[in-house]
Amino acid sequence: MIIFSLSSIPPKSIPDIGTELPIDKVVHFIEYGIFGFLLFKSLHSLNRLRIWQIIIIAIFSGIILGALDESYQSLTKRNPSIYDWLADVIGVVICMTLIILYMRVAVKEKTKEQ
Repeated sequence: MIIFSLSSIPPKSIPDIGTELPIDKVVHFIEYGIFGFLLFKSLHSLNRLRIWQIIIIAIFSGIILGALDESYQSLTKRNPSIYDWLADVIGVVICMTLIILYMRVAVKEKTKEQ
């Protein structure tokens, strides 16, 4: 819901911070990284799925939601962009990669203690 609300903001309402950095891509990246993290935590708390299943669900959800988000923007005064969608997907994938790395380190630390 929040993602689609943010997608409804007219581009003229978004402040220009005067940087060469493509801030919209950074926002997409962070937004979908947070989405992936929250989805992972929600599914993981159910204790019904394996970690690899949750990772796959999160990545595919990010891919689909990102595409729907960009399609939705064509109905507003914003322009859909394949590059925004790529930033969405990369955000989710990197978040899932960081989760995997964190879990591997946590497992190694736990086995060292035993």
